[in-house]
Amino acid sequence: MSGDGDALKGAESEYESRGFARCRSCGAEIFWTVTTLGKRMPADVDAIEDGTMQLLQGARNMLSLVLTEHALEAARREGVQLYGSHFSSCPDAGKWRQQKGANK
Repeated sequence: MSGDGDALKGAESEYESRGFARCRSCGAEIFWTVTTLGKRMPADVDAIEDGTMQLLQGARNMLSLVLTEHALEAARREGVQLYGSHFSSCPDAGKWRQQKGANK
């Protein structure tokens, strides 16, 4: 017989397997995406009016396309849900940015 803790672990594992997480700084709900350059990027979970990212479900990951100029205008005109990077909205984002010239 499994306890409630096991059920919660299973739910958390399912939650994380879909890319959802909590920001380690501010605690906001986020999900992880992969950019067209293969870099991981946190995104806010709610679509926003001034968002610049279109999200597409890939075979293994949520893919983020950062739209610019004409593509962004077209997406907004067509009513595409757009999202923002949590790098932009996190009140603690500065803590995570690397200083120029810092060792990785």
